[in-house]
Amino acid sequence: MVCFMKNNRGFTLIEVLISTILIAAVVVMVLWAINLARTGQERASKREDLLQIERTLYRKLVMPLRGIYPFYKRDEKGRPVLRFNGEPQSLSFVTTYTEPWRKNLANTTGLRWMKVFVDGDELKVKENLFFADEPEENADEKLLYSGVEELRFEYLDPKEDLWTDEWDEDRNTLPLAIKVKLSFLYREKTIHMPPIVVYIRTARRGQL
Repeated sequence: MVCFMKNNRGFTLIEVLISTILIAAVVVMVLWAINLARTGQERASKREDLLQIERTLYRKLVMPLRGIYPFYKRDEKGRPVLRFNGEPQSLSFVTTYTEPWRKNLANTTGLRWMKVFVDGDELKVKENLFFADEPEENADEKLLYSGVEELRFEYLDPKEDLWTDEWDEDRNTLPLAIKVKLSFLYREKTIHMPPIVVYIRTARRGQL
């Protein structure tokens, strides 16, 4: 019969092995807990960063659309032409939404002309005075986000109650609503924002 006994000089081999295993298990559990906490913190930070990007894009895109105003500019023949032109990947309009903290002339008149468009993978905005004859000329241009996968506008026809991907100036009236679809890259992952529908409060006024 074999037995392990502690002698006066220290512990037996099996006691040393058991204590070593216990210490290793505790170390593994501590490292696992630290890694779990760090992973949770990183995920929370990513979520917060993503929410901040979405809030910024929402403010930069949706707020101006909510302020769309039916401004008519007379052409060379004296006919009133509505300053609104919508395409699948670009949209130009006059809005009451201004950013007075930005020190450019377009934000000091109460109305401003804007164009939202995609240039490559960059989401950009042009701004100018709402009454400028050629607003795209000498317009202020700024970058909203780099890494856009898709930007798509759709327009709700108030007469037919159908969505269309184009709305040119020849209609001379505003759409009832605008749908915005946006996808962008975030840390090498494509983020699809839920489609946003903005109803144009002045649509009925923008009819001649």
